[in-house]
Amino acid sequence: MQLSKNILVLFVSITLSFALLEGISRLVFPIQYGNKTFQTNGENPISIFTPQYTLKPGLEYRQITQEFDVPTRHSAIGTRGPNVPDKPDILFIGDSMTYGVGLAGDETIPRLVCGELQKQCVNLGLPGSSTIAQIDRLEDFLKAQGWKPERVILMPNVMTSAFMGGNDLADNLRDIAAQSPAETPVQDLAAAPAPKPSLARRILEQRHWVLEHINLARLGYYIFGPMLREALSPGLKDEERVHALDIMRGQLERLERLSQTYHFDTSIYLVHPMQDVMRGSWEQTERDLQAIAVTGRVTSTAPALTGYDDISDIYYPLDGHVTPAGAQAIAGFIAGDLAANQPSQ
Repeated sequence: MQLSKNILVLFVSITLSFALLEGISRLVFPIQYGNKTFQTNGENPISIFTPQYTLKPGLEYRQITQEFDVPTRHSAIGTRGPNVPDKPDILFIGDSMTYGVGLAGDETIPRLVCGELQKQCVNLGLPGSSTIAQIDRLEDFLKAQGWKPERVILMPNVMTSAFMGGNDLADNLRDIAAQSPAETPVQDLAAAPAPKPSLARRILEQRHWVLEHINLARLGYYIFGPMLREALSPGLKDEERVHALDIMRGQLERLERLSQTYHFDTSIYLVHPMQDVMRGSWEQTERDLQAIAVTGRVTSTAPALTGYDDISDIYYPLDGHVTPAGAQAIAGFIAGDLAANQPSQ
């Protein structure tokens, strides 16, 4: 009986202490989680997308988190803007890393690359998108605008050794399942008895709820984000990895067909989640993507990032996207590689 009372007292004490610390953290160091797009006055969250999951044309807004506050504009045709050349030399396609989450307009990778190369460029990056959606977007703009670019640069945000949000491989699996769930191998696997998920996978699945509701967790992620990402990102199951790479292969084949139709050269530069760089697994990612490439090289940009002592210099610890310094390093690498190895014809 006494033991039960002691346990109850201990439980109540821990709960009250946690509640007190949570309250203090919310007063002293509140951490925002979730929406990061706001009106230009910094108030009222907004969506940057149309119902068709394209970027709102002509939108002006601010990206705001604990780690950045940057004014952002879209062009009149719904690209990262504000201006769009009539005859662009290079088109960039990719997800939020290409679009430039956390970066001002003159800090994005496409803008920096084209400034160094003195080329006219358009940034078609679409946050949260799969490779499927990115190539759909490219094809739509080529048809609608009548562009004849010299080159299209695909910037996959990929890590083949882990499954987490923002990984284009996971986004491809998501979109394929949404298009044809009855024909998707991953769906069939879900119907079969599944092995017990790892602790890391279970934590990953619950992290959004935890971070949304508990400021202490957000504060810990803000301080230890890179280490937590490196330690807790669960691996892809073999079936997921094979299927995801097969989907990616199909999309690279689509890109190659478009290059033949519209007569542009194609370059593929991998931008990696921070844990791929921290773990040193980026080389395996590069090999895996090169193995499914239809033509040409798949080039990792990780060598531009490996010389930094602190990963927080090049990635935002909480948000996970590249900082202005990281974008500058990647852009310099891409521009130098294009100038040295892939000159336009």
